[in-house]
Amino acid sequence: AYETLINPILRDEYDQASRHHRGEKPFDYRSFLREQGDPASLSKLVFYDLLHGYEAVAVNQYLQLLQLDGYSLADQFEREDFMDCAYILAEELGQFGETEHSFRLFFQIAQMELKKPYFRFFFVEVILHLRNLLSATLPATIPIDRVIIYLEKTIQLGLPAKDTAFFMKCAAEMYLKRNQRQRALFYLQECLRLDSRASGLKDLRRRLHVG
Repeated sequence: AYETLINPILRDEYDQASRHHRGEKPFDYRSFLREQGDPASLSKLVFYDLLHGYEAVAVNQYLQLLQLDGYSLADQFEREDFMDCAYILAEELGQFGETEHSFRLFFQIAQMELKKPYFRFFFVEVILHLRNLLSATLPATIPIDRVIIYLEKTIQLGLPAKDTAFFMKCAAEMYLKRNQRQRALFYLQECLRLDSRASGLKDLRRRLHVG
């Protein structure tokens, strides 16, 4: 009951069910939020729509909000609600091809989680999303220079050693594609230092002459 009362989405559903039971006209929460029109209300609408089968509408609304000067989704929610909303939204952004926006939200979640745990054991899912984005999705959809920027930022996050080693391997591959062999060699060596048994390095080691 407490979880229902403190969560605005669950509280709205509870209130609507109560009104229906009393025979009152149900309150249209979506219309109410849309009519308010301010960033806080429209951000809550994004969260509501994500939880009620309007994923495409939520993604479109979020992309519109990003056009506002200084807009940040994190500013519109309490910390935990933001992290929940951001995770679902990041997944949907990826599904709709908005891969960089997806990465930015997952990255922000990772920063917050490392500062103060909330997802805890579920955090592994966030890392898996970052792994997939940086090793496959982003390199296939955006210029290598931007992928490298994102990799460098992720390496600096302070993730567990095996995960950081994985991103260092990806960075080595990206730098090698740009023919920056010294930088590629540096990241390969750092990868091996953190995880001497890291997989998928055979071709990279051969090309960089690392035994």
